Amino acid sequence: MKVWLVKTDDIEFDMYQGAVIVAPTKEKAVKIAWATFTKNPWMSINVEDVDINKLDFNKDCKVDFPQKWHAEEIDLGKEKIILGDYKAG
Repeated sequence: MKVWLVKTDDIEFDMYQGAVIVAPTKEKAVKIAWATFTKNPWMSINVEDVDINKLDFNKDCKVDFPQKWHAEEIDLGKEKIILGDYKAG
């Protein structure tokens, strides 16, 4: 498994804007973020149940605000802060 920093530029108040996700591929990390934080923003889901072949961004997206997520692999070979998320309201 790999570790991914997954973020979105589509940010409004009361929305997720980043996460650290463990997944085998970049595509699965992005789809886990989308399925968890955009499609189902108020509930936790079992990420093992996210079938990336069955998710349809056009049909399944949250109607109010469809977020687009992107991921980058985290290099665990050096010390660093992975995510420091501060958004004052």
